[in-house]
Amino acid sequence: MHLPEVRLPAFDGKFENWIAFYNIFNSAIDKNTCLTTLQKFHSLRASLVGEAANCVNSLVFHEENYPKALSLLKQRYDCPRRIVSCHSFAIINYPKLTQCSPMALRDLTNVVRQNLDALTSLGQSIEANSILLDLISTKLPDHVRQQWELTLTNKEVPQYTDLLDYLENLALTGISPSEVKQIKPPDQPKRVRQRKIRGQTFTASQVKNSCHSCKGQHSIWHCDAFRAKSVSERLKEVKSALLCLNCLSAGHTTRDCHAGSCRVCGGRHHTMLHQDRQRVRSTSSNSNRSSSPSSRRSSTSPSKTRKAAKKHKKCIDRY
Repeated sequence: MHLPEVRLPAFDGKFENWIAFYNIFNSAIDKNTCLTTLQKFHSLRASLVGEAANCVNSLVFHEENYPKALSLLKQRYDCPRRIVSCHSFAIINYPKLTQCSPMALRDLTNVVRQNLDALTSLGQSIEANSILLDLISTKLPDHVRQQWELTLTNKEVPQYTDLLDYLENLALTGISPSEVKQIKPPDQPKRVRQRKIRGQTFTASQVKNSCHSCKGQHSIWHCDAFRAKSVSERLKEVKSALLCLNCLSAGHTTRDCHAGSCRVCGGRHHTMLHQDRQRVRSTSSNSNRSSSPSSRRSSTSPSKTRKAAKKHKKCIDRY
């Protein structure tokens, strides 16, 4: 007997995998009129492993037992209540990350997105944004959570999808855990300075979460169009939009920015604007070299000082 090659995913008896397995088996095998009942039964038994296989092993391989086997599997695993619980606990019981490697961050975001999508397909409403936001935050190392907090430019509650986008962007940079800087927030918040641009006054609290690149309702570092540009094009656009070079937000200058520095070189610019890993991370050596000539120019001899004092006194007397 020659069976057509139909690749089916193996079903191991986990409730969260039942719907995906049954949908494929139902369309490719059960409703396939070109297959005999024995062929369907053979394909079913061949695709079951572990606990699911034990569920039908007691049935003799006979065409009359095929509908019985399918019925036994449905009776045990087609339970929406258990399936929903499994998808929920897959997120709740996800262990806290001990490192922030790109692979670990991608795995976390994949687990959250996949299980939330499964819950949505099961008719479950995903509306508890603040609960999901806090739940995902508890899975992160403390310094990664601090960096996320420093990227928020206002007091409004962000969407949990914003946090997932941030983590995916962090994983996309490919930075190793040792390169991620642990940034401590300031003990006391500094007063937000105002600046006037073209007759308008901006403050950090007045800036809306609107993309300056595509005018969409998201931050510019989440914009696909902005990410697709080269670093030089990004830098030109940021300067043209009068955004902070450090956090890509409006309403303040880079000097007044409280957000973290570049995660690659530590410079006062956003990681998406980083151009060269070998760039010198500070200009302290240059300032030290330039300070010597100025100090020599500022030094004067005692005689010159006395002459200048006499000249200054004459000017005062003349006035």
